[in-house]
Amino acid sequence: MKLKKSFPFSLKLASFFYPVTIENSSTPYELELVLSKNKLILNSKHANQSNGSLEYAFHECFHHLGIYTKEFNNVLLLGLGLGSVVHLLNKNGNINQLTAYENNPQILAWLEKYYDSSDINIISKSANEIDTVNATFDLILIDLFIDTQTPNFLNEISYWEKLNSITKPNGLIIWNTLVNYPSQENFDINNFFEKGFEVQGMNRIWVKKLTP
Repeated sequence: MKLKKSFPFSLKLASFFYPVTIENSSTPYELELVLSKNKLILNSKHANQSNGSLEYAFHECFHHLGIYTKEFNNVLLLGLGLGSVVHLLNKNGNINQLTAYENNPQILAWLEKYYDSSDINIISKSANEIDTVNATFDLILIDLFIDTQTPNFLNEISYWEKLNSITKPNGLIIWNTLVNYPSQENFDINNFFEKGFEVQGMNRIWVKKLTP
């Protein structure tokens, strides 16, 4: 993913001194697009959604798990945002194909306006509709939030069993959650995931590796 819109020099310069609001929206919930240090940041009312602290959290997670040293043929990202995760993985050249689910109409509009995302297969449906996927993946990343809350379907073991069914042997499932806003899952999360660890005191990352 690359920015396809260049901002005026004065705006870029100002962004190194303070965040500059580019656009905001209240539908379907409050979102703000900000230019900070010549980088587009996506924030909701109470959380960073892309390219800020979230990117740092995934970067630390990927280092911790050795993701950057592996090659992935087929990656599934549930919750694209502005593509923080895509940027991190592409920078290290270890993805062959990436499919992303994103159904927030405002985010999709901003992606179309500001980014060239032709290298990603974007499915503009809810991540709850993964039954439509006719493929298997060796890396599945889940980063789904409505502001600070995770969608209700993530609380059900049946959803995670679906993800299991489309994960290749030795594949990884990685789920990002917030420490201060714990999910309300209706199953024993420690029995499903093999490990969970905190990143920067804000994010808790859950990891499952499927064995053959």
